[in-house]
This record gives sequence, C-alpha cells and structure tokens, in this order.
Amino acid sequence: MQKFMKIGQVANQSEVSVQTVRYYESLNLLSKPIRSSAGYRLYNSDAVLRIRFIRRSQRLGFNLDEIKELLDLKIQNSNQCSRIKSKISGKLDEIRRKLSELQKLEKTLLELHEVCETANVTDPCPILNLLENNFEDRINLRHKLSECCSN
Repeated sequence: MQKFMKIGQVANQSEVSVQTVRYYESLNLLSKPIRSSAGYRLYNSDAVLRIRFIRRSQRLGFNLDEIKELLDLKIQNSNQCSRIKSKISGKLDEIRRKLSELQKLEKTLLELHEVCETANVTDPCPILNLLENNFEDRINLRHKLSECCSN
C-alpha cells in the first residue's frame, strides 16, 4: 500500500516551502495530488524525488521551463540520452557565455576601482563621473595611455 503525505510533509522532506510545492504543482512540474475527504492534498513519495530533481536542476542553471522539458523526457522513459545531452551542451554554452560576460564585467569594475585609488581625496569621486558619462571609452583610453606612458 502506498503511503501518502500532506503538503507540509512533502515540503519538509524536500527542504522547500509549502508555497514552492504549490507553485511547482501549478506549473505542472508535479502531478496533481489526490485529495483527502477533508480536502487536503495528498502526495506520494515520488513528489519528494521530483522536487529534489527540480532543485538540483536549478542549481545547475536550468530554469523551470527547461526542467519541465527534462521531466517530460524522463517520463517518456525511452532512450532520450542524446536529447538530454544536447540540452546539457546548450546549457554549457550558455554558462560559458555568461562567464565571459562576467570576466569582462570584472575587468571593468577593477579598472573603475583603480581610478578611485589614484583620485585625490578632496575631489569628487571620479567613479561617479565616469558612471554618468561613457566610462568604458575613458577607461580604455586611460588603460592605453598608462601602457604607453609607463615605459
């Protein structure tokens, strides 16, 4: 006989809030639970496994729409490995693009930080001035000048 759990028990075992369980249910990420005679949602143990799958997938960078696709492939129960591998490859490409963008952002922030280190304490903060104007061009020019003139 299958054991059913109320929504609070599922949330507790899945380490999510009750609202999260309801939200996943509303997105059809979870099967509709049966209802008790008192109207309580009753879930089977698969709900906990599915929520853990969703949370792990989110930590890997998948959004809920992508997770729904993964779950649908899992439900089809046929050999979907190549399709899933393709989705993983797409996610890797996306993560690599984001990493590249973050590295560019880090470089720009470091250059802004350096501008502040060379500023006079009594002058207005040059970072605010650079942010107000087109700071990328000025930082790039400053960087080129420092390379040129540091010899």
